[in-house]
Amino acid sequence: MGSDNAGEPTIELWEMVDWDLDFGSFEWFLHLAFVHNQHLPNSEMWRFWPDWPADMIGDVPEESHEDWLSTLKAIHFDENVSVAGNTITVLGRYDSQFSFEILSMGHEWFTVILPDTVPSPIVERLWKECGEELVECSWIPPQRQERCLGWNDGSSLSRSVFSTILMLKDEYWIWDDATRYHWRRCGCCGDSNIYDGVRSTEISTPLVDFMCSFCKWQQDIITN
Repeated sequence: MGSDNAGEPTIELWEMVDWDLDFGSFEWFLHLAFVHNQHLPNSEMWRFWPDWPADMIGDVPEESHEDWLSTLKAIHFDENVSVAGNTITVLGRYDSQFSFEILSMGHEWFTVILPDTVPSPIVERLWKECGEELVECSWIPPQRQERCLGWNDGSSLSRSVFSTILMLKDEYWIWDDATRYHWRRCGCCGDSNIYDGVRSTEISTPLVDFMCSFCKWQQDIITN
């Protein structure tokens, strides 16, 4: 693919486009950015915005183009990151596979899908750092295999995507978050469930001041 003196692509771009992709997906967005910038040397930052007559997954303000192009280039050339549709899949340093979706340019959170087994180096590190507080951390219960990550610090979506990918590649933080749970048993009905907080997989001794939502609902009916 050639370029003129200004670095602009000179070939008809439609010849390079994969028309089988979903035009409303993040994968399409990434593909168009690559098509518009593939003539540049790998050492140069992508700088040509894919000005295409399609909405992709949402409008991107012009002031965010540079950040998005930087993030898209990083995703494209990272062999541990893949994109299919709106799903970004990340292979971590211990071979854990994580995924999250880009639903639109207006979303301020991701739901990261985790495997159920924590890598042994992470388990050893958590044991070392948490000591007796941590009874068990090698397994993640199903209800904690989807972790909702949001941001409210003024970061742009593109930078948040990039930061999330780096965090998942490192693996430690997401596993540290997912293992922060403990079991509780309702003092009334005896049912047990998982709650955020101090780590433990031992079902706690029934607490007089702990009552599950169902028992609270029944109590309200009786007392009212």
